[in-house]
Amino acid sequence: KVLLLYGFYVFMALLVFLLLNLILPQYKGFSGDWGFGTDDLYFFHQATGFNPVQDDGAPPVPFSSLGYNFSKFLRIFSLLVPYRIHLIDMLIFNIIPLVFIPHVLVKIAKKMFYADQHLKFLFSISAVCPFMMMNGLVLVRDVWVAFCFILFLWGVVDKKPITAIVPLLLMAFLRFQAAGLAVSLGAVILIFQVLEQYNFIREYLQRCFTGRRKYFSIAVIALVIIAGSIILGTVMFRSHFLTEILVPDVAIKNRESVYHKIFNSAWYIRLPVGFVFFWGAPFISLKNLYVNGIFVVRSVFEQAFGLIFLFYIPVYCKSLFDFFKKDTKWVTRGLHIAYLAGILILSQMSLQVRHKTMLM
Repeated sequence: KVLLLYGFYVFMALLVFLLLNLILPQYKGFSGDWGFGTDDLYFFHQATGFNPVQDDGAPPVPFSSLGYNFSKFLRIFSLLVPYRIHLIDMLIFNIIPLVFIPHVLVKIAKKMFYADQHLKFLFSISAVCPFMMMNGLVLVRDVWVAFCFILFLWGVVDKKPITAIVPLLLMAFLRFQAAGLAVSLGAVILIFQVLEQYNFIREYLQRCFTGRRKYFSIAVIALVIIAGSIILGTVMFRSHFLTEILVPDVAIKNRESVYHKIFNSAWYIRLPVGFVFFWGAPFISLKNLYVNGIFVVRSVFEQAFGLIFLFYIPVYCKSLFDFFKKDTKWVTRGLHIAYLAGILILSQMSLQVRHKTMLM
C-alpha cells in the first residue's frame, strides 16, 4: 500500500507540474504569482538560493523579506542531493507525508475500536482526499504539519508520550502556531480520556448540573464562552491577513469575494459566520478556476473537495448527533470538540483555508 500510494502521488505531482508548465511556462512548474499561486517558489528559493523563474539568485516577490523554518527543512534535503536540485526533486520529497497519513489515521481509528469496514473507508478517503493533495502536490508545508499533528494525535490517543512529543517538536519548528493549537486540542482529548477512565469525576460533574448548582454551572460556562469569543474575535483575530492579503486580492480579481465580506465584518458576525464558512471551505465555485484569464490548477482540487463535501455533510451530522448518545465513548466526544474548536480558532487566527489541512 505504501509503494502504491507513493507511486500514485508521484504521478499526480508530475501531472500537476506538467500542467503548470503548459499553462504558465514563465513560472517553470511553480504555481504562479500572487492572486492564483502560492508560496512554493519562495520556499524553493530560500532553501536553495536559486530562483528558477528569473534564472538567478534574486528573491521572488512577494514575501521576499520573510523567513520560514520550512525552507531550512527543505535545505537539509537539498544538501543530500549531489547535483543542483530541481523542483521535481523537492516535490517527490514533499509528498512523503501524504503516503503515511492514511496509515496513521487507521491506527487511531483502531485504537478507538472502529469496525474493519470503517477502517477501509477511512483509508480510502484519506488516501485520495483532494484537500490534502491540493496542499501536498505543490511545495508548501501544510501536509508536513498535518502529518506531525496526526502523529501527535496518535501519541495522545495511544498514551505514548514519545510518539506525541517528537512530531510536536517538528511541528513547532515548521509552524509554531500549529504546535500551540495541537497542544490545546490534545489537552481537550486528554480531559475526555480522563473522563472515560474515572467514574467519580463524571459523577461529580453530573452533580454540578443538579438542583440549584446547575444555574451556577451554566452561568460559569456561559461567561467563559462569551469572554473567549470576544478575545478570539477581537484580540486574537489575524487582522493583518485581511488588510495585506484579502484586500489586495479583491483588487487583483476585480471582485469582492464572500470570503472578504465575512472576515471584513464586525467580530460578532465574523465569529459564527466565519466558523461555518471555514468548516465547509473550500466550496464549489467555478469562477475560481480562472483568475484574470489564467486557469488555476489547484482550484480543480478545490472543486473536487467541494463536491465530495456535499456527501460528507450528512455523514458528519449523524456522527455529531451520536455525540449525545449514552453509549458514545468519551474520547470520541473529545475528538468532536477538539475538531470544532480547531476550526473555530483557525477561522479567526489564521483565515487561510489551507491551514485547515492539519484538521482534515
